[in-house]
Amino acid sequence: MDAVTEQISTMDQQSSHKKIALIGFRGVGKSSVGLSLRNKLRIPYLSMDDSITRKARTTIQEIVEEKGWPYFRELEFKCLQRQSLRQKLILDTGGGVLEDSNGDLSQKKLKLLKNNFFSIYLYMDDELLLRRLQKIDYSHHRPALSGSASVQEILSKRKPWYEEAMDIKVNCSGMNVATTVREITRIASL
Repeated sequence: MDAVTEQISTMDQQSSHKKIALIGFRGVGKSSVGLSLRNKLRIPYLSMDDSITRKARTTIQEIVEEKGWPYFRELEFKCLQRQSLRQKLILDTGGGVLEDSNGDLSQKKLKLLKNNFFSIYLYMDDELLLRRLQKIDYSHHRPALSGSASVQEILSKRKPWYEEAMDIKVNCSGMNVATTVREITRIASL
């Protein structure tokens, strides 16, 4: 199955980016794609969630349970700031990377992404993503998405944010990691 892609930036802009941010909803495959891109491009890879948990010496679930989502969102911002200073990087962001401490679009995170990274929005058909999320057990290391909002409501809220932050968009529906990476490297000329 061919991927549905949209090229947003010019090739000149794309080739000038040495930092790549993978954005998109939880469960879409950002970590797997990021690790595969690292191997293909030979650029350092970092998971924001892993970086935050190493620095905090605890899980995201424990951070959120003890200090709340607003505190975690501030940790995300600080991590994004630190990583924006690096020369080369593939950054696997968390699904809520563009959310601020009030649950709204974070303008400061959006600005950091747009000014410092070539952002690749990975997405898949909603029904497929929802089925995938039901199969994955995140309970050991990730908290519930947030409050009483349904996954579909959170997804609907975040989609326009991802689209505002992205340089390219890649539909991962029905694609394995290798095919997704080939599609990314093809449209982004990486």
